[in-house]
Amino acid sequence: MILGVWVGFAGAIRFADSPGLYAAVGRVNHALSQLNFEKFTATPECDALIVAADRNTELTSVATLSPRGYHPVVAAGAKDALERVRTTGHLWKLVVIDASLPGAATLTRALREQLPAANIVAVQGRSGAQAVSRMLMERLSTPARETVAN
Repeated sequence: MILGVWVGFAGAIRFADSPGLYAAVGRVNHALSQLNFEKFTATPECDALIVAADRNTELTSVATLSPRGYHPVVAAGAKDALERVRTTGHLWKLVVIDASLPGAATLTRALREQLPAANIVAVQGRSGAQAVSRMLMERLSTPARETVAN
């Protein structure tokens, strides 16, 4: 009975047209961005580091990697990514860098030096979610050292 009411209610609402839903998602994203990550300690399960210029690229990367056995961690920027690598050692198997991130080339070079065994994937977040996901899928299936999505 309750399920029927919920399905009927959900069917009556067009979520895409609901500005309240977008405001709620925005508030959740803001709250998540304010969390204190200083006490973060990586474990062997945290094996994919994501450094993106925007939230959509972060979410697309997490959604693509998680079902494939990766345990992604999102860095707050280039400085945070380098700090995480410095404090956790060589636990990272995969690093996803948004090429539109300021300083992406410098970050890529630094991470290549610090993580010689890691797969480094540079994606163009501005290309959209499908392009980012496709690039990650292609990269996970090939052993190439570094690839950039257009």
